[in-house]
Amino acid sequence: MADTQPTPLTFSLLSELGRGASAAVWQARTETGEPLAVKLGHVPEAGALLAHEAERLLAADSPALPLVRGLGRLPRAQRGFAAGTPYLALELLPRARRRSLGLEQLLELARVAGRALADLHAAGYAHGDVKPEHFVGEGEQLRLVDLGLASDADARLPRGGTPRYLAPELLQPGHGSDGRQRDGWALGLSLTELFEPSLSEASVAEVVAAAGRLPAPLDRLVVPLLASSPWARPSAAWVEQRASDALGKPLVDRDAGVRALRRSYLRVRRRELRRAAGWSSCELRSRGEPRRWLEAALWQARALRELRAAPAPEGQGLLPPLQGAALDEWLVELVGPSASSW
Repeated sequence: MADTQPTPLTFSLLSELGRGASAAVWQARTETGEPLAVKLGHVPEAGALLAHEAERLLAADSPALPLVRGLGRLPRAQRGFAAGTPYLALELLPRARRRSLGLEQLLELARVAGRALADLHAAGYAHGDVKPEHFVGEGEQLRLVDLGLASDADARLPRGGTPRYLAPELLQPGHGSDGRQRDGWALGLSLTELFEPSLSEASVAEVVAAAGRLPAPLDRLVVPLLASSPWARPSAAWVEQRASDALGKPLVDRDAGVRALRRSYLRVRRRELRRAAGWSSCELRSRGEPRRWLEAALWQARALRELRAAPAPEGQGLLPPLQGAALDEWLVELVGPSASSW
């Protein structure tokens, strides 16, 4: 899982970085000097909203999304925030101003976006609000941020979004699409505008037309994303691969295989973990790596319950090793349909 530890995260709030409708973002520093960006809720439903975002970041477990450093409720009052205020602590990213990006910079951004979305989609979620201002940082710290509107990947309609970046099929009464396809459209529109910032003032139709005039190989990556038919849009993994090929180098992630294995295993066990988080005591029967994955995931599920102000855990239960239909589901997810006949 992401490097969230089952020990309380102690930090001091330093200065406000921004404020939204439900949360403020503050720069903070841990006792060991690590810089953080901490989202602090300031409306009654903020705990549930922060839990929603944290759950999806943790499930995706992606190096191209912000790293979760901690979550919970403030143990003491700080800077006007009362004890008990819900928070989500993330890695602090440099806030680089984005003007017109060169071809190589845009291909790098497309590659990172492809990885972020591919990992998120593999976890069963769609971002739901891809747009230029949600690309933060630069170089090895470039990330796709703000999963506040993330939804199930196969949800026919989004939870919200920025109207300009909503896929065209949503404008037709009675029509919808897959969340992964909508993310692809928004990414194509964002890449085009980042290449030519003046297009941010143009109509969406003009941006789509301009995509065909982008320089190669960017045009061959963006134009398919802006296909009018959602089923014609390529996957996020395809975007990452094409951008990597154009750059002549892969996105370095030595732990990609382990991440994918862990992500798929925990996705299959997600419902069990949510139930187990409501127990005050849980016996884990798995061994080796699956046991370590479950220990971290169970702690995180309990922290998410606390953010949501769920009732205190009670009772006890047991999480057995993966077996039966759940094991079959995991094998099919890893290997493909042929595993169902094993």
